[in-house]
Amino acid sequence: MCFEPPFSPIFYTRQDIRHLTHAEDHKPLQVFDYQALSGDARIDPTTIGLKGSPTNIFKSFTPPQKGHGVMLEGHNKATCDTLVHTLLATHLL
Repeated sequence: MCFEPPFSPIFYTRQDIRHLTHAEDHKPLQVFDYQALSGDARIDPTTIGLKGSPTNIFKSFTPPQKGHGVMLEGHNKATCDTLVHTLLATHLL
């Protein structure tokens, strides 16, 4: 049983995309940055910008080390056997 989606896909042509992206067809964007908002009498200057969003760090820590690494040298069957034995012993394999 196949269910039909409740919508149909929209396929845009190059002309449609060009029409959607022309700058003269759209109003300019209004930017609400610090300078635009700071002059408004209804907005408290301590609630916008850096003063309005302080970063509070309650606790800073370094994660514990996971342990030391083991370097296996060689490229023969004995080295592979040592690796497999170590992984089996630590229940990683």
